[in-house]
Amino acid sequence: MAIVKIKTAKRDVKGIIDYVTNPNKTNELLISGKDCSPETVVDEMEVVKEQFHKKDGNTYFHVIQSFSPKDNITPEKAHEVGVNFADYFKNYQVLIATHIDKNHIHNHLIVNSVSFENGKKVHMSNKDLEQLKGYSNFLCKNYNLQTTQIKKSNVKDISQNEIAVTKKGESWKIQLINDIDISMLRSNTKEDFIHSMKNKGCEVIWTDARKYITYITADGNRCRDRSLHDEKYLKENMEYYFESSNIKAYKDITEIPDKQIENSKIENGTNTNFARFTSNTALDKIVALSYLLQNKRYYQDNSIRTIRGFRSFNKNAKKEWLNKHRYSSSFNWDDELEM
Repeated sequence: MAIVKIKTAKRDVKGIIDYVTNPNKTNELLISGKDCSPETVVDEMEVVKEQFHKKDGNTYFHVIQSFSPKDNITPEKAHEVGVNFADYFKNYQVLIATHIDKNHIHNHLIVNSVSFENGKKVHMSNKDLEQLKGYSNFLCKNYNLQTTQIKKSNVKDISQNEIAVTKKGESWKIQLINDIDISMLRSNTKEDFIHSMKNKGCEVIWTDARKYITYITADGNRCRDRSLHDEKYLKENMEYYFESSNIKAYKDITEIPDKQIENSKIENGTNTNFARFTSNTALDKIVALSYLLQNKRYYQDNSIRTIRGFRSFNKNAKKEWLNKHRYSSSFNWDDELEM
């Protein structure tokens, strides 16, 4: 049985290559390259990025394939599975390293984000991830290993068009997600939430008779919960959130500014918007981007550079910066950091 996880990164690929090829974790017999040589993989991946002028954005994908101790698999067989697993990424360079330093053997696949064939960048949607896990199951079955159950996502993926619109600061859906987040923070009940959203100009249709929660923005845009790209917004999860909420009730939620609620949550690290900035999921990245782009000075003064600079901070540095700048959903910050 192999559990598959995938991560993206914008860092230099050398650091992750050094980690996965660490002789304390693996050996040279358990390191292979697909369409590249393990000895020169860093340079080879860099050449492809330079050739197609795609050195920005994600630099690599990190796939981890972990085997159950119950499979009683040998390091050599695990590596063979990993090498075959790398074939999923056609026309992309992949380094495969099998780690044997834990009680469970696991493969690390470092995938170049740019294709050496046509320069296309890897894009992993929820559907793509399901297919990747399905291919891992296919290989495990062929090697007489246990397979895993693949959980299908109940929400729609983020389209490339929506990401492009967000980068311009023009996505009404991401603004809706922002409003939902702050309304969840300030609400203790379903009724409080609906009232808070109404104050923001958004109608919420949330009834027992309907399968989905439907939002209608002030501009007339309609959106179901399953189109908000995160399962936490699904009706059943929203109902559970308010039923199990232990947030202390406010005497009059309509009189408490968003900024006050936001800052109180930042202090103890539970602020939803702060979590957006420290997360690496696709949705959290573009929501964080949307927050910053709403401030026009950032948009005009090279916002992308500012975003990258901010996201390079560690978690504590980000928290300190947010406290210093008194971040709020109204986008009115007292001062700004020079990058």
